[in-house]
Amino acid sequence: MEGNSVIRAIANVQKQSKIHDGKFKESFGELFADALKSCRETGCLENQKENLLAALEEASFVEFRSSKYGETLENLIRENNSSNSSSDRDSSSKTIDEVSSKLHESLETLPTRCTTSEQSEQSLYKRFSGTLTGDTVSESSTHNTNARMMMEEDLEVIQDAVALSDKCPITGVKMVKPMKSKKCNHVFSYVGLVQWFKRKKKKCPTPGCRFDGRSNRTQLYLKDFEPDQTFFDRVQESQIRASQSQFGASN
Repeated sequence: MEGNSVIRAIANVQKQSKIHDGKFKESFGELFADALKSCRETGCLENQKENLLAALEEASFVEFRSSKYGETLENLIRENNSSNSSSDRDSSSKTIDEVSSKLHESLETLPTRCTTSEQSEQSLYKRFSGTLTGDTVSESSTHNTNARMMMEEDLEVIQDAVALSDKCPITGVKMVKPMKSKKCNHVFSYVGLVQWFKRKKKKCPTPGCRFDGRSNRTQLYLKDFEPDQTFFDRVQESQIRASQSQFGASN
């Protein structure tokens, strides 16, 4: 029956999502641990705490959003199972198109940020935040230029592994028409931006962006975005770099 094929399709997406989530957390964890180690050895931890914490918070949000995506898939499987077990299967069982439409609707409502409480529940944040949020850091206060350069390179590797994806941060779906802000360079799908600004928001969807809508100077509108012609090339390059860094770490 089509209902069973729908469940199998959702379950396959769910499996791939869990694999991707697991690889992301493993890769980020290894990179972040290496960055912390490098920081301690070179005496830069105190100086780089703010940058490291920002990277950790971004990774925690990715983990949080992934968990919400998983909940959406679980709900779809549960709903379809319920439909298939009803007495009138022909009329109640959802089709592939119906489930696909519902999934996209759900993804569009996924959170674009998480609260401090939700952030603190993510496994990556639990694992590393204690090192960065403590009152004291036991290391030398002497910092040198070479040490700072080493840490900046480590952070660039982490940001490559975390940030660049072909999925829209608003909808959670692969972008078809990427649009880049002319003011802050953040990229979203055209469909996602239309939905965002329909909700009368006048700020960048990226948490922590300086264009937060609090004043006229920091407000954003749809007209402030333009097609990003090189986006998919950058994604591909970033994925290659991430693969190379993971390969290098495993050797």
